[in-house]
Amino acid sequence: MSIIFAAPGKYIQGRGALRSLSEHVSKLGKKALVIASELGVERIQHAMQGADCTPCALHFVPFEGECSMTEIEL
Repeated sequence: MSIIFAAPGKYIQGRGALRSLSEHVSKLGKKALVIASELGVERIQHAMQGADCTPCALHFVPFEGECSMTEIEL
């Protein structure tokens, strides 16, 4: 049996890093799904205010913290 772990090839952090999220994601595709707690989604969207999101469409979905059929159906 194989155990496979995949991790991002790039890790970016620092003041204002979220403002360039769309730019970095656009190198991987045209759409991205951002999953975070409801408060996390609000913080991310607030931090990205004024950022150029044209390179990539970002779709935000709040996650309630437990993987369940109810959560999947949301």
